[in-house]
Amino acid sequence: MPRSPRKQRATVVKLATKYGVPLENKVLTIKRERFSDDVTNLITEFYVNDEISRVDPSLKGVSSQRFITTARRHLLYPIREVHNLFCRNI
Repeated sequence: MPRSPRKQRATVVKLATKYGVPLENKVLTIKRERFSDDVTNLITEFYVNDEISRVDPSLKGVSSQRFITTARRHLLYPIREVHNLFCRNI
């Protein structure tokens, strides 16, 4: 089986049509569970906290997504510690 999800899907479809196995659309689509907007905003607010991360001082450290320009930030602690702090603050 190929490692690429797209190629895996194509292989399954090709084999199913070759052997006459009916496929549903549910089999071919991948559903990803996403965070709600409230959780996303809570995580973003925590990450932007100056005690957790600092602003990138360079001019290249600016990212723009959907016409919103924000400065990139760097964590001051390892990601596990930041996750533990986040879990304690909730």
